[in-house]
Amino acid sequence: MQIQDRNLDCNRFLKENGVTYNVCGEHAAIPRTLYLDIVPFLISVAEWKKIEAGLIQRANLFDLISKGIYG
Repeated sequence: MQIQDRNLDCNRFLKENGVTYNVCGEHAAIPRTLYLDIVPFLISVAEWKKIEAGLIQRANLFDLISKGIYG
């Protein structure tokens, strides 16, 4: 089986099983089928460092908000 065939099978499975998402802020919340590429997207260490810093910042913010709301 070719990679393209496996990718098509994977995305068909997602569609058949209703794996969807909605875009925040859209007026018409139309469910969109999640697309999954079976070949991983590789990024450099420098790019990952920027992403990691942003994720840590957002996790800390969420933690502070949760503590503020729930005590």
